[in-house]
Amino acid sequence: MYKTNHIYRGQDSMAHNINLHPLFAGFIRRLLIICLVLSSSISLMAQEGKQSFLNQLILDDGLREYMNRTDVRYTTFAFPQENIDTVIDVLSYDVSLDWVDALTLSKAERQQRKFNGHVRAVVHVAAPTQFLPLYAQNLIIDSVLVDGATAQTVTEESSLNILSDLGFDAGDTVTIDLYYASTRDDRGFYAYAGSDVDGKDVLHPIAFTFSEPEDARSWFPCNDIPSDKALFTARVRVPKGITVVSNGVMIDSIADTDTTTIQTWQHPHPMSTYLFTVNASVFSRLDLTYESDRTIPILNYQWPEDLDGQPFSAVKALARLPLMFEGLEQYLGPYPWPTYGHVTVSPILIGGMEHQTMSTINRRWLFGDLDVGYVHELGHQWLGDAVTGAIWGDIWLTEGGATFTEALWKEFSEGPQGYTSQLDRHRSKYMEKGLMQPPVYNPSMDSLFNEATTYSKAGWIYHMMRRIAGDSLFFPMLKNWVSRNFDQARQTTDFIKHVQTEIPNPPVPWEDYWDTFFNQWLIQRGHPVIGVKLDPDTVPSNGVFSGQLRIEQYQQGDNIPDAFVIPLTISMQSDFASRDTVIYLDQRRVTVPIQADFVVTSITLNSNNSILMQVVQQSVTSVNESYRLDGIVVHPVPINRGEPLTIISNEAQASVTVYSVEGSVLGTYRLTADANKIDTAWWPLGVVIVAIESRGRIMVRTIPVIN
Repeated sequence: MYKTNHIYRGQDSMAHNINLHPLFAGFIRRLLIICLVLSSSISLMAQEGKQSFLNQLILDDGLREYMNRTDVRYTTFAFPQENIDTVIDVLSYDVSLDWVDALTLSKAERQQRKFNGHVRAVVHVAAPTQFLPLYAQNLIIDSVLVDGATAQTVTEESSLNILSDLGFDAGDTVTIDLYYASTRDDRGFYAYAGSDVDGKDVLHPIAFTFSEPEDARSWFPCNDIPSDKALFTARVRVPKGITVVSNGVMIDSIADTDTTTIQTWQHPHPMSTYLFTVNASVFSRLDLTYESDRTIPILNYQWPEDLDGQPFSAVKALARLPLMFEGLEQYLGPYPWPTYGHVTVSPILIGGMEHQTMSTINRRWLFGDLDVGYVHELGHQWLGDAVTGAIWGDIWLTEGGATFTEALWKEFSEGPQGYTSQLDRHRSKYMEKGLMQPPVYNPSMDSLFNEATTYSKAGWIYHMMRRIAGDSLFFPMLKNWVSRNFDQARQTTDFIKHVQTEIPNPPVPWEDYWDTFFNQWLIQRGHPVIGVKLDPDTVPSNGVFSGQLRIEQYQQGDNIPDAFVIPLTISMQSDFASRDTVIYLDQRRVTVPIQADFVVTSITLNSNNSILMQVVQQSVTSVNESYRLDGIVVHPVPINRGEPLTIISNEAQASVTVYSVEGSVLGTYRLTADANKIDTAWWPLGVVIVAIESRGRIMVRTIPVIN
């Protein structure tokens, strides 16, 4: 079913053209440009090296390969249950850490106990229970008190269950004191001291934490699930000369002994355990501010040599940070916290991490060429920190949201072309694996930071919502999502309900369109792969262009929609005019009547760049038939990768070139006057372009390649 809406406008610079002029000498070049515009670019993902900036930032080949894995156990679950199964709600953590030995003794000298700690947790009991469940991994539990009385514990793998003979009643609030030591300094908690310093990546003794997704339990006992937000205070004992950095602000620093201090940080808003950070080193501080209707201090900590040195310079790298605040506030609403800042650490394999109010960044970012990385972490302060995904299956909401803010920053700082270019980079990163990607929603923990889906495709889902709803509806919806759910953890179902409430009548002609939208883009895999064919009787006559355009969706595979439901813009163009037709596709094959009162020179699909899709030019019949090749058969179409492609030719002088959609040559072959077999084992999944040339004439076929 489809409906058309005609709009006159000027010619679009993003044209993905089906050129009707019979100028086949340049046909291959134009076709490759079309495919490149639709399918290529370089990812500059800003987050984290969790999955971003892989080539620039992650020097460990094994980690990069791990992060590029595609989990073949495709998730096909529906959206999650409304209630998260937990019996406790931690209200606050007061975390005391003794890092003196970790910062003064080498790794070899630390023995089993890497540091000692004490956590006081105030816990609300949500349901009757015989024990209080927490998480603790690689920790030595010395003793546990509940409301001042010694309690027994049972540990199993990463679980720490605190027992009570009488049990705990719903509504109880108890105070738990846990005294413990860490047995690891290479997971969750990382420390380099004295002889560990190598003078290159480590200039001074340093200790820091990195918890996402579930490593907070590796350095303090906690309810290590993203849905349980709590208030945090960090008290850290360190050698004199060392500065502690955590979330929020430092509230005091007192002398402990002649050689040690205890420094305390506190943040006035609740956060998930994975967003809690503690760092300590010889830091200098660069103070910036963002001025709007209030003043936001931006406190940045780095080694003194990197404040304004060469090649590392915080002054250079952070110069545009206040402008990033201004840009994102326009799209997302007021910055949600009273402070912000960065702490630069090294060595670390990730690029950056959005710890609430105090993002951790890789020293590499101080080169000053990664604005998009800083804006990604800043964007997380709205999408991920102010409103947090309640389960890890909701990670697309946070990582996709922050990826989308990269494009918003580019739009603010460079205009519409900057926005489009950044999205195209992420389109290219997703298209590298195309139809082989797992679903966006609820990936396995092994695939949690899949760059193509969790970041790039998820960011495009935000963009597609924007294009479908329009700015006047989309951005108020997004601002209200943050303001109405501030300090909360929310699920994908909550977001969908919010969108349906805020935008109940999107400009698409289907009931429950948003349900269809989220199911096909989140739970199912893939993207539309669309072929077009212009019927032979489509010709200009007496200044009027009329005929039929046949559109077919070619995507197929496990958990891939047979037909995506999308609004597809078709633009007919001449040198002086353009006419848009919006086709609402909900079938695999449709025939669209097209007509214009001017001589059409080209036809453009997805001209407004609003849908994540591949457009393949399946067949175009020119008015000039002399350029068609007779006596050549190509089959099968589509083709299973590894199955030979057969080309039957009655001419011995024909040649074949096979291109990827990015324009690279996959192979060049000379045909014989027989059945020619071409090996397809190394062809990429998706689409390839086969160009057959003979005696100055050329025929082009686009062939979907499937499993």
